[in-house]
Amino acid sequence: LFRSHRLLYGQCWEDADCLLAGLDPRPGTRVLSIASGGENSLALLLRPGVRVLAIDRSPAQIAALELKVAAFRRLGHAELLLLLGAHPAAASTRRTLYSRCRGDLSVSARAFWEADPAWLACGVLAMGRFERYLSLFRRLVLPLVHGSRRRDQALLARSPDGRRLWYDSCWDGWRWRLLFHLFFSRAALGSLGTDPRFVRFGQDSQPEQLLTQVRRVMVENDPSRNPYLHWILLGRYGDALPLALRPESFSLIRSRLDQLSWRPLSLEAWLASEEAAREGEPIGGVNLSNVLEYVTEARAGELLDRLHRRMEPGARLVLWNRLAERGPDLATAGLWRCLNDVSSALHRRDQVPFYRALVVGEALPLPTPARAQRLEASRHG
Repeated sequence: LFRSHRLLYGQCWEDADCLLAGLDPRPGTRVLSIASGGENSLALLLRPGVRVLAIDRSPAQIAALELKVAAFRRLGHAELLLLLGAHPAAASTRRTLYSRCRGDLSVSARAFWEADPAWLACGVLAMGRFERYLSLFRRLVLPLVHGSRRRDQALLARSPDGRRLWYDSCWDGWRWRLLFHLFFSRAALGSLGTDPRFVRFGQDSQPEQLLTQVRRVMVENDPSRNPYLHWILLGRYGDALPLALRPESFSLIRSRLDQLSWRPLSLEAWLASEEAAREGEPIGGVNLSNVLEYVTEARAGELLDRLHRRMEPGARLVLWNRLAERGPDLATAGLWRCLNDVSSALHRRDQVPFYRALVVGEALPLPTPARAQRLEASRHG
């Protein structure tokens, strides 16, 4: 069962480049972001004047965000990567780096990290439940199909035709598909990688959906520039890094850390909070990760209705679908517009192979008082 004190994700598994392009928040606006591993909430600071509120129902995920904020504040870029585990380092090195960040952590975050110092051996990026699941795949399953040399070859730069030929002839065999189906079944991912409740919706085969996306990121995109694929196959990043961890992002994010705040709240709890109801501070963008997949269609529609009440007209939300189809069309008619062309274009360039769709929606203005009254009545009846 899900336990809020355990870290599910040591890093974000949504492509931050696509997130920022999809949200496109205006300067000076406030953006609501599901914290998850923390990097994507930090990456949103790259947009000028944007204030970010990161929320997550898991205190462990908030502790991960706190540690990364402290590392941005107290360490140099190379030291940040060592502490987090983007590059190899001894536990003693990480212990020294952590000591420099410790004073910036809340009491609860310090208690979380110091209760189990084993994370220092590998870094926080590798210690989430999902990352440990990928490690099992990398160490126990993948070697039965592809050796280390072939995994390295999978990450070489090739032309699109060269990638297609190599994938079909050297990677996509029956043994790969069989073991992939077994390891990435709903039962395996739910019990070992995330939570059974997170994979209960959607009717399609999860392994087949994931295989389609793996082919997309290995053939249609350039694997040599894909940090997420490097981590999946090698357990480390290559020369390419997620947006928030790139050298060119470091100083700018560091200078804007005061524009980031966080709360250990679920989306539902935040929407019911006094902070959400405060007048005069509408939301100018929302990063929903894939949290709407964890609830029914009806509940997702209710949450989208409630989000709309807090949004500026024209503000966008971005969300991801792994299996269940969730999007603005589940909300009350007339509240949201689904930007299908934007969504499709961003999904094609998305470097993370775990989602069947990236969805971008735009909050529509309520056109007339009478229309607003009808919409409000539909919500309650």
